[in-house]
Amino acid sequence: MKVLPESTQVLIVGAGPTGLALGINLRRYGVDCVVVDRLPAPLPGSRALGLNARSQELLESMGVTADINAAGNLHQTLCLHNEKGRLAEIDLTRIESRFAGALVLPQETLEDILSARFTALGGQLFRGCELSGFSQRDEQVFAHLLCNDPDQGQDQEVERTVSASLMVGCDGAHSFVRQQLGFSFDGVRYPDHFLLCDTHIDWALPNDCSHAFLLPEGALLALPMNGGWRLMINQPLQRDTRMESLSMAPFRQRLAQALGEAPALAEPDWISGFSIHRRLVSRYRLNRVLLAGDACHIQNPVGAQGMNTGIADACNLGWKIALFLDGVGGGELLDSYEAERRPVARQMLAGVDLLSRGLLSRAGLLRGARDSLLKALDGRPRLAARLLRRASQVDVHYRESALIMESAGGGRSRAPRAGDRLPPAPLVAAGSNGAKRDVQQLLDDTRHQMLLVLPVVPDHAALVSAFALCDRLPQEYGHHLRVNVVVQGAQTPELAELREFDVDLYEPGDERLQTVFTESGGLWVVRPDGHIGFHGELDAATECLSWLRQFFRRR
Repeated sequence: MKVLPESTQVLIVGAGPTGLALGINLRRYGVDCVVVDRLPAPLPGSRALGLNARSQELLESMGVTADINAAGNLHQTLCLHNEKGRLAEIDLTRIESRFAGALVLPQETLEDILSARFTALGGQLFRGCELSGFSQRDEQVFAHLLCNDPDQGQDQEVERTVSASLMVGCDGAHSFVRQQLGFSFDGVRYPDHFLLCDTHIDWALPNDCSHAFLLPEGALLALPMNGGWRLMINQPLQRDTRMESLSMAPFRQRLAQALGEAPALAEPDWISGFSIHRRLVSRYRLNRVLLAGDACHIQNPVGAQGMNTGIADACNLGWKIALFLDGVGGGELLDSYEAERRPVARQMLAGVDLLSRGLLSRAGLLRGARDSLLKALDGRPRLAARLLRRASQVDVHYRESALIMESAGGGRSRAPRAGDRLPPAPLVAAGSNGAKRDVQQLLDDTRHQMLLVLPVVPDHAALVSAFALCDRLPQEYGHHLRVNVVVQGAQTPELAELREFDVDLYEPGDERLQTVFTESGGLWVVRPDGHIGFHGELDAATECLSWLRQFFRRR
């Protein structure tokens, strides 16, 4: 029988996707962490359903890609309709990602996969443990928990106290941790009530495409899943929304409005109703207690941003906690979590609000303008791609963060800048007989990754910088940083001498690497969350060393 430990480095409250993703990232660093959840088992059925491209990139480094691909259903097209017929088909693959498209995967299935990975990495998960209070004293958080006692039966609870260096509240929209911290959760309630169901449908709609019907009476979203369909409709909030009134009748009515005649629907595997708010927490941290995921931000489900934003929260926070516990960065490093992620959440909430107001509108003039815009997307692929980048969160950046540095002159090229997400580009490891590896897969290693990309024809100054960095960095920062040298031009005897250093050598996998990183090369230090911490030209080696010294100094 597992026994809740009396102490741990990090206590995570909440075993949803955010809490489990954070736990996995901490265990990848060897951080001792415990996840507790008040529920004895995950809830059947879930509102969250889709993983966007950015989440799939982040989950790859956690080692769960094969499992989520096997359990999910990849959608590469979004088909939009109104009461008159087809409006547009949006190609969801028109973004620069190896995971283009939306992976439809119910939250409960994702939680099962993440739970298995977390425990396989040595993490401890305790269900039926409810946080009843906590206090902070000196350098510890003392959490008081009421836990089911299996020796006394599920109805018997025992009190437990766990001390932790840090505690993270990933406990959802009604977060007890947030309430105890006294943080405000400001926002508004949406004037719609939503109904969801998972069912089997006998109809001719293709199951490799998401379908949205934007009707005068409201919207209907139909998402094919492995083994059935998820339907979502919206209704005016004042209608009877009691749980006992839930039935398939509203879905049949909306389907008839969309298709002229409702197809046969099986009894639902799951049905639920809910209203939603748009809210953002005032702060993300108080001393040694932090918040992540829905405890920080909640929004309309249109656009499928909530769960994905929470996973990104966890990936931004995980490596920072690991460095902090290792004595690096101090409180400034933890402060950067809110400084980077809260603006992203605020922008996400504004975007989802605008999107939902447009898609769910019942006003004739607004609907007409919206439908005209959607029809125009068919003939404007660049505009559609720009909207997809935002929806997929691949354009999230931290360029204003105090943690990052763009060297003087580094921003003149079209290459990714400090604060940007590292884009995909194929590499070939030297001596690997042509086996390709994407540059994003370097993040399977939990350390920061330096990309030292040599010009196609390196001059003497570029070679001096490369040799100096390859000599110094592994010795001084090898615990926190891995150096990767990309040779774009011919392998000369001089360049072959780089093999003497503790670095990894690569060649471009194809022409895309030059498209991303330019023929002139440069220096990029990539953080474990896939964002660039430092960028400069090859002659910025001194600036890079200064930045590394400041970044990794012990507090």
